[in-house]
Amino acid sequence: MVAAREYRDWREASVRHLSAHSAQAKVEPQGRLVDRCGPEFEKARKAGLLIPLEPLVPASPEAVEEAEETIGYRIPSLLRRLYLEVANGGFGPRQGILGVRGGVADEWPDIVDVYRTFSSDPECTDPPGLIWILDWGCAIWSIVDCKGSEGQMWVAEEGELMPLDQTISDWLQMWLECRLTIPSVA
Repeated sequence: MVAAREYRDWREASVRHLSAHSAQAKVEPQGRLVDRCGPEFEKARKAGLLIPLEPLVPASPEAVEEAEETIGYRIPSLLRRLYLEVANGGFGPRQGILGVRGGVADEWPDIVDVYRTFSSDPECTDPPGLIWILDWGCAIWSIVDCKGSEGQMWVAEEGELMPLDQTISDWLQMWLECRLTIPSVA
């Protein structure tokens, strides 16, 4: 999916419409978001309206090691390999997961910045070794536990934290199959 530049759910699609002054279709470069798992996506792809995503590049070994040093744990093997061999964030649900230093950023620069922010909060009681990788919005995050090699997934919602019955491998497989939904602590 990264090589094909179809590595995230939300894609921008051009809007094609008829001009008021002619019968020719006009394509606007600024579009709207379509969901990879929704019915409009395939229609937009077939019509050639999907705006191409930028190529992604892997993380440097130094950036991954720096993140692990800060977190105090090794990043689970699958996620580590993805960072080093596929892309430094930007792939996955919604607008994609956060990377390590130098990677694709969203509102947060990288997982280390998020880790430092939450772990330095005196009210934060998160167990050590958790990395916040995806902001779903509405104060909901998907989190990976680095203490085990499998990378158990957690959810944080409005300050509450709960482990999920899935690993990072399960989570990514569900995403690939369009079965991943926004997690909840409820």
